[in-house]
Amino acid sequence: MSWLVILGSFLLSAGKIRLKNILMFALSFVLVFSLYVPDPAKHISEFFYTIFEGTQALWSPGESDVTRKLQMHAGFLRLTDNPKTFFVGDGVYSHRFTIAPHINDLYLKYLPEQKFLIPGHKETRDDPPGGITLFRTTAFTALLVDTGVAGMLFFTLSFVFMGLKVFFKRNLDKKYFLFIILVSYMWMTNNNISEIILLYLFIMPMGLIEQLAKDETFMKAGKKI
Repeated sequence: MSWLVILGSFLLSAGKIRLKNILMFALSFVLVFSLYVPDPAKHISEFFYTIFEGTQALWSPGESDVTRKLQMHAGFLRLTDNPKTFFVGDGVYSHRFTIAPHINDLYLKYLPEQKFLIPGHKETRDDPPGGITLFRTTAFTALLVDTGVAGMLFFTLSFVFMGLKVFFKRNLDKKYFLFIILVSYMWMTNNNISEIILLYLFIMPMGLIEQLAKDETFMKAGKKI
């Protein structure tokens, strides 16, 4: 997710950043990296291999990718358990307990060897043999179970309305802000970011997105830096 943001931001800004500034930054980075990192050649090769390995999730999902899909599946299973959960959810942080039975069933079926060391889930816990009683999942699944369809609808509309505000704003280079809004929403499928205040500062009325959209730097689409 981090590299998606970095790469996307660079591609959107590539036409506006002067080549000499790119070269200067790259040279400074390589110099500092070489001075402070032992065996820089080895670490650089490992760095690019790690990035390449991460991209394989697009066509060959790894174990952590599969677990996130199963967590989302468990969220929808819990959502259809009863009408109350479907419409208004189980309540804030109730998902940690209410999706546990579905997680146990899905992992037993698709990942029988998984020991529940899932991203975002603590390793130290008091789980009964053969299952878990408490589970920490991604923000999308957590909000879906905690707030139901109504909560997810209002939360999603916050992103939609902010995107529309940016889209209809005149004399603004909109693509940066629309990209930020998009990846902020996608962030929820990667881990649990429901406690990260920055997310809400992005989408709140008169928040960071709106304030940055008023900045003269972004109002001048053709200006290079």
